[in-house]
Amino acid sequence: MVKIYTGFGDRGSTRLFGGKTVLKDDIRIELMGTLDELNCHLGLISANEPDNDISKIILGIQNDIFELSAAVASWNACTIDKQKINYLEEIIDIFNNDLQELKNFILPGGTERAAQFHVARSVCRRAERQYVTMMRIHALNDVYLIYLNRLSDLLFVLARIENKRSGVSDSIWSSNGE
Repeated sequence: MVKIYTGFGDRGSTRLFGGKTVLKDDIRIELMGTLDELNCHLGLISANEPDNDISKIILGIQNDIFELSAAVASWNACTIDKQKINYLEEIIDIFNNDLQELKNFILPGGTERAAQFHVARSVCRRAERQYVTMMRIHALNDVYLIYLNRLSDLLFVLARIENKRSGVSDSIWSSNGE
């Protein structure tokens, strides 16, 4: 039987694809962890309603995120390209057409599923920031950053769609807390 543990990371390092050893707080490992966390949040959202039209879209996005993480680990290219960004934009436009125009900031929340989308959006924004940090250190493909940016926009729209479908209004931010 193959053991799941190796003990290699017991001293704070890990191996990337190709065998390179880095510390576990390396920005690449941080970004890969954030992408994994994002993927887990999306899996949780889909687990609640696996046959939902949105859950089917999320499954494709989860595959993209997994592939992006592998690309970060190996410096290899992945299939995320302008076409996938266009696809996210099309989905955003389709769902956004069903929403009232925003004239105020909204607070994360509403239904549990909408709140989960807001959490995923926040994690996706962290992945964006970490990718920007990596771009300062390494020459990286900016298409992946654009994908993450569009994905966070989509997650925001999907949170609003979930509230609308459930008949729950978005909570408008008020500077005086009312």
